[in-house]
Amino acid sequence: MSWIRLFVTSTLLAPIVLNTTLIHAKGGIAPGEETIAMGVVRLWLGMERRDVINRLRSQYTVRPTHEDDPSGSLMVVTKEGPPFSVLGTVYFRGARLSSVYRDWSPDDQERAFEFASLVYGVFSELIKEGKSSCMISAGAGQAPDSEQKTVTFSCGAKRIEVSTLIYSQGRGAMITEMLGTP
Repeated sequence: MSWIRLFVTSTLLAPIVLNTTLIHAKGGIAPGEETIAMGVVRLWLGMERRDVINRLRSQYTVRPTHEDDPSGSLMVVTKEGPPFSVLGTVYFRGARLSSVYRDWSPDDQERAFEFASLVYGVFSELIKEGKSSCMISAGAGQAPDSEQKTVTFSCGAKRIEVSTLIYSQGRGAMITEMLGTP
């Protein structure tokens, strides 16, 4: 399996560069380093199990993923419902948080499948071309009758933009692959 290493920048603030390579928990990472938001609760690898559960239970329902799961993984679900939404799953190694999966999937799975397939296709092309180091930037813009949010993946002279659009006639999304600059 091939991976693209991504470097993250933000065009909304001063550029920030983060290496987003995968990390493994060995004793944990201090708050302020690599974190993930499970809804409104910030988590980091190495947190103590009871602290993770207490923080999550203050906002969400936390329940075992499987009764016979030896890892003690827990599913995080909204308290409001029905319908209830699964936010993600937390995993532990011993008494420490070892992994967090945050689910960003939309409710309309048929349309989500189509969009994810397109994203997969465009990034597969980058991998086929040997592009493995990319920069990511995110930006948003507004006009009186529209709003656009875009994430741009720049890999050499090639760019991929994933955008959401809100305008007077409705909403939409685009995935655009570009070579060079106009």
